[in-house]
Amino acid sequence: MRRVLLAVLSLSLSLVLPNALRAQVTREQFRAEFNKAFELGDQKMMDQAMRKDRAATLAATYFEELCVDLVAGRKEVAPKVEAMRASWGRCFEKSGTLDRLQRWVEGTQASTYDSVQRGRENAAKTWNFYTTTKDANREEVLKVMRNFATLGQTAEQFGHYFEAAENYCLAIVVGSKVPDQTIEDRKEVVLLAEKFLAARKTWEFTFDGWYVQNDQWLKAEKLRIADAEKASAKRRAEGYDANARGVESLVMPGAKGEAQPLAFEMLTAWENDLDYGPKNGPVPPLWWNVVVGGAGKVALMAWFRRQPVHFARLGANKYGVALDEAAKKVFEVEVGGKGKPSTFWLDPDKKVPYAMFFWEGSDKERVGDAESNLMSTTESANIYYRSASSWKCTIGGESLVVYDDGANGYPCDNEVWDPPLKVATLGEHAGDGTQVPLLDSMRLGKGPRVPYSEFVKLAAGWFHLHRDKETMILRPLNPEYFKTGKVKLTWTGPKPSAPVQLVIQGAGDYKTAFFDLAAGKEVEVPAGSYRVIFGRVLVGKGARAQSAALYEGTSKGFAVEAGKTFDLRMGAPFSLRFDRTGDEVATIDALKILLQEASGCVFTDMHGLGLAPEVLAAKAEDGKGQKVVGKFVHFADAELLNKAAATHPKLGLLCATFPMPQGYKEGAMVLKVQMPGAGWKVGLVVRKHALFGVINSPFK
Repeated sequence: MRRVLLAVLSLSLSLVLPNALRAQVTREQFRAEFNKAFELGDQKMMDQAMRKDRAATLAATYFEELCVDLVAGRKEVAPKVEAMRASWGRCFEKSGTLDRLQRWVEGTQASTYDSVQRGRENAAKTWNFYTTTKDANREEVLKVMRNFATLGQTAEQFGHYFEAAENYCLAIVVGSKVPDQTIEDRKEVVLLAEKFLAARKTWEFTFDGWYVQNDQWLKAEKLRIADAEKASAKRRAEGYDANARGVESLVMPGAKGEAQPLAFEMLTAWENDLDYGPKNGPVPPLWWNVVVGGAGKVALMAWFRRQPVHFARLGANKYGVALDEAAKKVFEVEVGGKGKPSTFWLDPDKKVPYAMFFWEGSDKERVGDAESNLMSTTESANIYYRSASSWKCTIGGESLVVYDDGANGYPCDNEVWDPPLKVATLGEHAGDGTQVPLLDSMRLGKGPRVPYSEFVKLAAGWFHLHRDKETMILRPLNPEYFKTGKVKLTWTGPKPSAPVQLVIQGAGDYKTAFFDLAAGKEVEVPAGSYRVIFGRVLVGKGARAQSAALYEGTSKGFAVEAGKTFDLRMGAPFSLRFDRTGDEVATIDALKILLQEASGCVFTDMHGLGLAPEVLAAKAEDGKGQKVVGKFVHFADAELLNKAAATHPKLGLLCATFPMPQGYKEGAMVLKVQMPGAGWKVGLVVRKHALFGVINSPFK
């Protein structure tokens, strides 16, 4: 058999399997340890390497490579082949896997071996596709699983049962992750597990943890499937569709629900009612904005997605909303420093109303820590806006008000990540930005304004609430299948640092469930998995308001069990996140400095709450012997802000919500500091923040 290039050919399984199966030893580690033991002639050391968790699969792959070399005429590898065979025999008695593998190599035609290697390359590509495809849908995951199954079958046809088992194993790994998994999907994975075990048995590879775990899982899964089939039969008898998935499997069977039309009503004020989302809140310069030229010019209000809507400048201080770029039909709106509401129509016949608050700044408006000139000129007007629209109905015996906080034209958005809204204030200021949720809100009865959620509790129990065009539909949830638990926020740190809004989102069947935990009381929620997606800190009112937005950051999700309360702990200690490049001259990007709370969520849009950290240098990461080598200051200079905004157009005036490098004049907002020596570590510290107290960072 002619020799092939093993550096490429053996790579598929040696790289794929450690990731897929979470091996405790890597390909490189095993080979280094075994080769060292072989050079020393130390059998005990060889056996120690061989017995490490799941090292046997790595040993078999290495042994195959050595056998290929041996067949190709490299007789110098013969002693290592025999040493590995002997070690395998000592460690795994009565296992003839390596003997079978060597006979397969010696008796295989070059064309067959090439086909096996192409299969390995395909396996590596398939695994790479699976691990790099974000939010793969059900069909994509099933296709990957079946691709691995086919590769396993092909390897069996070539008589390579070790290779077949590895592909079946990967198919099982992927198959266990199929979204909305059905009983039939589970049976398919069971069949794959049976094939994996059979292939392993054929080549006497039945001793490692992965074989034992799959064998045990297979027996238990068959019992679970039998129970699931009984439960499915019961649900069908109750009136559920056999293919019911998601919320359809949770609502009462056959329930048509209550349907009520929505009636539009313009809001009259925005100051006393906190809405949700990244382009909302009490600070108008942080709202959505549109820049329009001089009189007669129009500009598209890009985020309004219901239909194209343009903002028109009709005169020096006269504005309107146009339904087309030519501004043939314009509805005049009121724009000023008070942010008053204006109603316009989305159709020429004035049957579809919508309303917005439009705000225009003065020559002295605070943005972040800077006082900026936002006054319009004859050439350009920067107008800020947010929705002033609400819709009402009575449903389930209670009044319901829904709001379009996202200002895209529709209330009750349940896909808060689609279309994606990306912001530049979470560190990714030069690229596409970081995706954040676009929330809407609602009010039930006399309760507070809360994030819009399709899962709501009314006096009569839990219901699924959904908007269908201009109608709200309410259907009862089945308490036999719909279970709840509770979540309580425990915030540590100074009281003013606690968020006034903290939104969690469910997952899976409950991905349209949203709840605000900021009150610090127990909140009843559907039992399931959740994560923090948005929050807001707010101190003061009006022109003196100080605020910050909170996002998920590196925080982890959590599970709420039925009938139990989960204590969500957040807050202090607070720390600073930053990027450092360079060695003896360290460079810190001011626009990537973020405040982080203990669970990993990060604050940004620091309006009136700016950070001004000192830069510290220390010889090691423990920070001992630290010394101040640089400093950031509050960004309070309006002229410098204009220069920074010109350099960083995706942030614009929001540069003022970040620290300013001391001595900044123009250009990129980076601070370069001379370090005391090579290899020194950099840290940041805020000695005393008005809200968050002392804030440190790790040294790096």
